[in-house]
Amino acid sequence: MSEQDKKAPALPKAIIPWWQDGTTTTDVIKEPYFLSKGVHTFFVKIRGWLLYPLQQSDALTCSESLLKLMAWDKDIERFNNEPLYLFRKRVKFAAINAKDAGSIAGFIRIFERLGVGFVQVNERLPERDWDIISIRLSDSQLSEHFELVGTLIKHYGRTCRRYEYQVVNSVQWTIALTQLDWQQECSVVVFGGITMSQSIITLAFEQYKAEQEATAAVVELNEFVLANVTNENPSLPIDRTEGLPAAEFIVHVADTSQEGFVNPNAVVYSLIMDTTIGDFEFNWIGLRNKESGMIAAISHIPKVSKFKTIVGVQNGNAVTRSIMMSYFGAQALTNINVDASTWQIDFTARLFGMDEQLV
Repeated sequence: MSEQDKKAPALPKAIIPWWQDGTTTTDVIKEPYFLSKGVHTFFVKIRGWLLYPLQQSDALTCSESLLKLMAWDKDIERFNNEPLYLFRKRVKFAAINAKDAGSIAGFIRIFERLGVGFVQVNERLPERDWDIISIRLSDSQLSEHFELVGTLIKHYGRTCRRYEYQVVNSVQWTIALTQLDWQQECSVVVFGGITMSQSIITLAFEQYKAEQEATAAVVELNEFVLANVTNENPSLPIDRTEGLPAAEFIVHVADTSQEGFVNPNAVVYSLIMDTTIGDFEFNWIGLRNKESGMIAAISHIPKVSKFKTIVGVQNGNAVTRSIMMSYFGAQALTNINVDASTWQIDFTARLFGMDEQLV
């Protein structure tokens, strides 16, 4: 159906009384039915004849001989083996295409309007001559519309410009959506000062630190121990003589994932557990020297669940736990020279100066 057909009013069908329609009062279709149908068909032809002059003014519906005249008037030449439907569209949109040719956005619309699809037009390319314009399109677009693209550039391209094709191939990506669960917490422990009741530096570490200072040896804390201790109350103060829980309560042991210094008197140790680690629960965190087994810092926390990802069964969670130890000369004694990453530190605790109260 042409554009003129859509805009013209529809031809109504005459309503014939039931006693004259040729079908209601008889089992066999009688003459009045054929007469009314013939009259309607005749007026349909009349309507088509009236619309014909209007259809000849539209390049999409006019006769081919008149189409050539329109093309000559709009300076459009048919290239070799150009399909008739495409030639009609180029003649139809010749005026709007000429108007759009003056801008990059308009040039892109020309390609879309004529069925090439979306292309990218880049000017003033870095480290290239100023007059080069790059047309970026896919390999399929160039192979299917090679003659058309060349004709459009020749007809609507800018004067004194060189055009080049940049062919890109699309890659189909499949992206899966899954839940991301990441928990992070930093406990602050202060040597010889007021500390959080749920996090302490042990007396064993005080002795170990003194021995290392006396021999000019490095204070090395390189292992985390996680445990799930029965009937532990995280709100109660921790005994500074506390040691490692019984083996039956220990659920995970791992090397420190990252170390860093906050300032000359504060260092932070972090344990990162990704979604390949699990399943277990823990409410006790210990930082120790792996070689001697000396527990340096302890935190009692509300119970945390750690799950690993099992495809099709459950989504795992990522958990990060950090312990920041604050004592005089911490950076020098531990020989840690890497700045602590921002994710390692919970600065909320530091607002109260809890890691600045040094003896």
